[in-house]
Amino acid sequence: MSHSIERHPEAFKGPLQRRPRDEVPNHLKFIRVLPCLVCGLENRSEAAHIKMSDRRVAKRETGGQEKSSDCWTVPLCSSCHREGPTSQHGMGERDFWELLRIDVILVALALWQATNDYDRACQIIRTNGKLES
Repeated sequence: MSHSIERHPEAFKGPLQRRPRDEVPNHLKFIRVLPCLVCGLENRSEAAHIKMSDRRVAKRETGGQEKSSDCWTVPLCSSCHREGPTSQHGMGERDFWELLRIDVILVALALWQATNDYDRACQIIRTNGKLES
């Protein structure tokens, strides 16, 4: 007896298939008013999208011209984000966060949960996402 399974064309798209990003302008606006996660500079933050993957939260890597969804953002000043060889863009994302010993995935998730709560978000930034006892 022979069995065949009909496959739906969308059911087997690979994990690297480009998907539309979830845009949340209100969250990006909030991220931009926060102090820089790395140096603490205020009033100059950019919303830095995290492209690297993380299996703990089933976050896939985005590449090329594709941006991650807006929930995967943290505040960085222009110097820490994209200017110079020691910036996130200059060093490469994973190396940058590993050197700083910041779990940027945890921070982004915490900031996503704290959207529009400035005091809570500042506490998350001050502790680099680590919970205080």
